[in-house]
Amino acid sequence: MNVEGVGHGWPLRRVRGAPNRARFFAIGAAVCAALLLGGCAGNPPESTVTTDPLLLSDSSVPSVTESAAVPTAPDGTINLRAAGCPDPIVIASDGPPSLYESALFELSGGTRPSAQGRYLDDLLDPATGKTTGTQLELRFVTAAGASDLGARLADPKVFGALASTEEQILAAVSVPTVAVAAPWAQLARMLYWDPATYPQTQAIPDLGGQDVRVRVRERAPWVSYLINNNLLTEKNVVVAGPGVDLVAAFLADHAKSAAEGSAMVDPPSVNRGLGHSIRFQLVANAGYDPYPASLVVRRSSVKDQAPCLRALVPLLQTAQVHFAANPEKAAALIARVAREQGVSPAASAEVLVAQARRAMALGLIANSDNGVLGSIDAAKMRRMLKVLTPIAKRRRTPIAVSLKAEQLFDNQFINRLVALPQP
Repeated sequence: MNVEGVGHGWPLRRVRGAPNRARFFAIGAAVCAALLLGGCAGNPPESTVTTDPLLLSDSSVPSVTESAAVPTAPDGTINLRAAGCPDPIVIASDGPPSLYESALFELSGGTRPSAQGRYLDDLLDPATGKTTGTQLELRFVTAAGASDLGARLADPKVFGALASTEEQILAAVSVPTVAVAAPWAQLARMLYWDPATYPQTQAIPDLGGQDVRVRVRERAPWVSYLINNNLLTEKNVVVAGPGVDLVAAFLADHAKSAAEGSAMVDPPSVNRGLGHSIRFQLVANAGYDPYPASLVVRRSSVKDQAPCLRALVPLLQTAQVHFAANPEKAAALIARVAREQGVSPAASAEVLVAQARRAMALGLIANSDNGVLGSIDAAKMRRMLKVLTPIAKRRRTPIAVSLKAEQLFDNQFINRLVALPQP
């Protein structure tokens, strides 16, 4: 089965009746995850590959409560202005426009440029398509802008930011933040190789066992994790630098090496160049599993902006459900804004739609362990804190001993009735 061709046109129906106007969206067309994964670039299902040396015995999941009553119009449209939200609500991203902003683009009425790297438009309720009484301003990192979390939150007008769990933990001492929703469940980063060249290689540790060269962009924390836990060796890793085209290098090397890549983006082009399907494993399934794009707010904002967050977070969850069902609208906006921001090469809307469907097939967009989209798993956060602590110490940027994973997230604003359907 071609992953790029699945998940098209799923119908949505809205189920009413919860006393707090909580929303539940069900997608009518079922998707068989096992078939999707099995058909993705000829790979074995990623979820079946377990090479995690630091599995925690604590399998607890976050407690999720229904949101308290929020201001709504007679048709059910949530009124963010009445909920005390600022106008505009400013969200800063950690890079140029990409699919990781999918839920935000789904909430946007269209996005129009307001300044360099900034886009502003009405913030819509995805259930009704009507304005929530506020605007949404998206800020993207420009060529001259800083991409670190502290810089993105330096402006007091910024309500929140998109950040990975990794970035949030490593910046916790100087920039204490709390994640309030995680629309994306897993990062798309993978290591891939040619099964014809290495037929016995089924997972990342097999690359280490055969001394295969693995090209990566930089010596990032996830690389240190793989080496520290004997999944790769120092001899394996070749740091190519951020400007190197890793796909071109892989093909020029006649697939004698392995490479870092994106499971959403790279398989089609690598497969075409190679003449057959690659094999890959998500780094998340090897034990380094951060949330890639959580909505984080300053720690003080959890209390100060609680009424706004109670109204906004369920909208973000609902927007991601809409995106998963029909990614065309958000993909078109992302493609346009990326072109206007000078992203090169900028993917077309059609390519982004295919990448979104591949993300769904791989489980990158998925419910949390408790069956709720966007809720944050306590065990996953504890694990990432445990993984990053020794890495940060070696980098001489230690994490405070007093930091607890539970300080890094808060599920109180999550609407537990918003979920993707289970296959």
